[in-house]
Amino acid sequence: MQARLTGDAVFLATQRCRNAVQDMDWDHDDVARLIRALTSQDYRNSEWCESSGGVITDADVYMLYYDPIDQCRGDRARHRRYYVKFGFRPNDHRLMVMVFSCHLSL
Repeated sequence: MQARLTGDAVFLATQRCRNAVQDMDWDHDDVARLIRALTSQDYRNSEWCESSGGVITDADVYMLYYDPIDQCRGDRARHRRYYVKFGFRPNDHRLMVMVFSCHLSL
């Protein structure tokens, strides 16, 4: 699933997330590429999240160093760290990825 993720399956689930993605000058495909770059080593924790529409789902938090120019994993010395929190829309046969946060990590 992760390797085939495209922007068409990404749903920015909160206004705050939509604003952060827009502030980075990214689109849904950029978010999908970031998620495709994740490995299990990037996992931080899980938590319940609520979308702007009131859908509550479990989500996983990941952080990784990422190169947005080459659209691949980066390294600590040259790239910024990104924070992304997402889960899967419950009972959705399309396996839509609900992204609750996607931004540069502080």
